[in-house]
Amino acid sequence: MAITAERGLAHLHEMEFKDIQDIYVTDESRWSDDHWYFSHQTPGQKRSASLITWAVMLPDGELLTAPAHSQMLDWMKRLLISLMYAPNERGTALSAGSVSNFSSGLRDVAKWMVFTGRSLPHELGPRDIAEFVEDLPDILVGALWEDDASNRRRLDSENGIGEHQVACRLKIFQHLWRQRRELEKAGIKPMPTAPFHDETTQSIVSSIATKARSRIKAIPDEVAVPLFNAAARLLGLPSEDIVNLFHGVHELEFCSEVEDKYRNKLKLARRRFVDRFSFHTLPGEAEAWHPRISVAGTENVDDPLRRFNVVRRLSSRLRTACHIIIQGMTGMRISEICGIKAGVDEQGFPVNVHIEESASGLYELFLLSTELSKTVNGNACEDWLLGMRPKGSKDIPLPVLAIQILDRLYRPWREMAGIDALFISFSNPYGFPSSADSIRPADANALVRDLKRFASREIDYGPIPDTSKNGIGANDLSVWKEMKGQCISSHQFRKSFAQFIFDTDNTLLPAIQQQFKHVSLAMSEKGYVLNSIQKFDLESVRAQQSGLLMLDALKGGAFAGKRWDRMQESVERLQKEIGGKTPSEMLVSILREHDVKEIKMFFDTHGVCIPTQPHKMKCHQVDTDALVPKGIPNISTRNPTLCAGCDCFLVQRRHGKFWEARYVNYMSAFVRAERNGKADTCWVFKKRAMQSRAFLKRLGWDMSRLDALVTEAVDG
Repeated sequence: MAITAERGLAHLHEMEFKDIQDIYVTDESRWSDDHWYFSHQTPGQKRSASLITWAVMLPDGELLTAPAHSQMLDWMKRLLISLMYAPNERGTALSAGSVSNFSSGLRDVAKWMVFTGRSLPHELGPRDIAEFVEDLPDILVGALWEDDASNRRRLDSENGIGEHQVACRLKIFQHLWRQRRELEKAGIKPMPTAPFHDETTQSIVSSIATKARSRIKAIPDEVAVPLFNAAARLLGLPSEDIVNLFHGVHELEFCSEVEDKYRNKLKLARRRFVDRFSFHTLPGEAEAWHPRISVAGTENVDDPLRRFNVVRRLSSRLRTACHIIIQGMTGMRISEICGIKAGVDEQGFPVNVHIEESASGLYELFLLSTELSKTVNGNACEDWLLGMRPKGSKDIPLPVLAIQILDRLYRPWREMAGIDALFISFSNPYGFPSSADSIRPADANALVRDLKRFASREIDYGPIPDTSKNGIGANDLSVWKEMKGQCISSHQFRKSFAQFIFDTDNTLLPAIQQQFKHVSLAMSEKGYVLNSIQKFDLESVRAQQSGLLMLDALKGGAFAGKRWDRMQESVERLQKEIGGKTPSEMLVSILREHDVKEIKMFFDTHGVCIPTQPHKMKCHQVDTDALVPKGIPNISTRNPTLCAGCDCFLVQRRHGKFWEARYVNYMSAFVRAERNGKADTCWVFKKRAMQSRAFLKRLGWDMSRLDALVTEAVDG
């Protein structure tokens, strides 16, 4: 027999533990159940919006419902019930439709408390809350404890880490404080003080959301290279095969001129077409890139649709390859990817891509025009740089080719449904759609799901090492290998794009900013012109590079240059503070406690400028009329010779190849001049060579090898 709460729901949270276990808190859920379902009246809202699951896996390997966590589970249940049926006089009751948001926040708070050795509200003082606020960015991206599905879904959302996700976690502490009187009635000792009393909640939320976005890491090179290679491979002859196969099945499926009595023969013809389809053999390979699609029983008209599901999967595979190429080579957000329109002209060139001449007139730029509907002034058309080619060349950049392939791949189904989205999906899980109702524009979830599948199946993770060559700690690639790439997120392409361009040439930073500015117009309803994440993404790249430089210094890396001579005292002091930590812990400490973003570092192929004393920057001293602000390198005058004698310049070992090439070039030129009796007129060659040699000696270069390189260059 069902037991009901005699004292009413408003006093349910006050009941004794032993008396409350069998009481129904909703029409279908008892207090002791692992899941509570609440009825709600919000039209169009899923049932999951009013579900809370208590059987949450915690960092200690136990469920929240395990006996070891009974006290924590008890006060959390009482908090929820009191919020719904006995809110404090200044608050409003928590609605059934908001239970899911409450559940998301409570889940991470529970995990964090177990992870840090806490279990009860009275253990959450000001310092404890401050620690949670500090850890929350890492919690949101799954970096504090082992990643799980909910962390990955946050990363895959088209807006990355949003303020709403931060707020619903911080609200748990506000709820605990506001409901402390009600919880005291149940014998639960309250928090000692109100949380966040020194700052407004909104300022904390905004700060954490920005930090969380910066925690999203670029795809490691060891994964990114084979991923892009696999995607690019499919855009060649394999794309022709897939499109022809896909269209052939469609034409036989919807052949309207065939009489009904011949329909069975048409089905047989369709199956035979699929089974006998021959795939191309790619140049340099011995076998076709895909085996023939054949199954037993091809003569049976009632044969299952397995062969057609193979065709369907091939089309999804090609769609994902195009997605990877477009997003990975432009830095677009996935919401913008979903919004690309289809359509080509008579020559098969995308109608939303136009070609412009570069400022120098030497190159042609391919620009994708997209309409953004969330700008301040309403709809606006923005351009994305897809690629470039030398003027007069016939080469097509890969992102443009990907758009052309997608346009052809889904053209029959777009026409059937009357839609113009470049990326489309089918609602039926198997086979091919039989009506327009089953065809729709692809959403972010569909693209991300296929992205994970592609990363899992297209890459051989066996040869990949456990530690990245650019990693900051041991076994940083282990999670990629263990999860077979399932940990990938669409937002990482954006970070990888900025990281790659910046590492290639940091003077391209303004170009990255311009490209990212286009994305930043696609905002939330607030209509910001420049989203903080766009700015922070770029700054976080600089911060990470700066942090890695300091980490290299702390680990005893080789440096040279006047700026390094003045930095050593600071490095020694920092070494005493954090030198005993692991490399990854040291980097976190550098980025958090010793905020390297406050020290601007400008990276180039020949070294690093750290202009803590702008008045000593030689690139400004030689051009006092320049409009470049002090504290920022003057690109127009900056050069290796000038930098080498500057108080703001240092060289890392990774810059050694540049100085080696510079030494060999100038020293070999001087030796040739000396042999020809012209040494007096070429003394500057020797000076620059010896300048380079001095740097290389400080970096630990092999001097005898340098001399051998010069001899080889002179004597051939």
